[in-house]
Amino acid sequence: MRIVYTQAKVVVLLAAYNGGKYIREQLKSILEQDFSGHIKVIVRDDNSRDDTVTIVNSYLDLPSNRSITLIQNPDSEHGHLANFSALCQIGLTTESEYFAFADQDDVWHKNKISRMFALMQSELKGKDNLVPIMIHSDLRVVDEALNQLSPSYIKYQGLPDPDAQLFPTILRQNVVTGCTTFFNRVLLEKAFPVPQGLVVHDWWFALWARFYGKLIYIDDATIDYRQHNLNAIGAQEFMGGPDYTSYRFYKLLFEFPRLFQKSIKQAIVFKERASAFSSESELARAGISEYADFNNLTTKKRIAMIDKLYPVSISKKEKLYLMVVFTLMPWIKP
Repeated sequence: MRIVYTQAKVVVLLAAYNGGKYIREQLKSILEQDFSGHIKVIVRDDNSRDDTVTIVNSYLDLPSNRSITLIQNPDSEHGHLANFSALCQIGLTTESEYFAFADQDDVWHKNKISRMFALMQSELKGKDNLVPIMIHSDLRVVDEALNQLSPSYIKYQGLPDPDAQLFPTILRQNVVTGCTTFFNRVLLEKAFPVPQGLVVHDWWFALWARFYGKLIYIDDATIDYRQHNLNAIGAQEFMGGPDYTSYRFYKLLFEFPRLFQKSIKQAIVFKERASAFSSESELARAGISEYADFNNLTTKKRIAMIDKLYPVSISKKEKLYLMVVFTLMPWIKP
């Protein structure tokens, strides 16, 4: 049995790299949350060449219920995924039951943590804290100066309804943006270690939450998602459908097969790890086994997967494109 704290410590896992231009504003938004419990921010700097470390170290006199720990990475593996993987390992050394991922350049709305903490407590009411839970939300897309580009990242990106993204469709498309997430220790323990070669860390956590617990979406923005030329991932506008005259549209057509192949490799790793907790029949019913074995299926079976993976109707052009890609998939490198 795990204790459910009413005044919990929340650990924010913030990955930093050359974030001097924006990280002060992000830290301010986290430290000034209206959450009354303790917020501990763990910043892991990935060998920045700017003043990121100096800025983080400048936070000395903080209230008793706020703290910042800086960890520097001058030598080990670098990159966005490796940084968050290391942060997860550090998070497990704390006594906290609740965690949140954060990027260095966003701005959190003042009630982000309190809102998600209250929802978490509501889900756990009358239960032991043994169910892996991840809460995530929409985002307000803004420019460098925080001027609004779109009130909804989900609509801006043309993404499907996150609540409807179940297995096996969640294996092909991620709908969770890590910098909005709030999750419990049970999920962190289940999803860790974060394997190398994943697409993104938040997708990996979403798979575990969806299959073994709860993945809860708040259809409202809880952060301002800043867009600038240094974004590690960033948002691209697809409101109103594809623009067939756009270079970006055709670039994505060429990138899709490689990304799909990476999602298959991610599914293979998930199946291997999940087999320790679930039977083969459970994994098969969710479509995980078939997706992980995608490249070994016959061409006919791969093409038949289109209807399973794209349950919402797609155009004839889109289906023809997928038929070509799925036919060639075993020969495409990630």
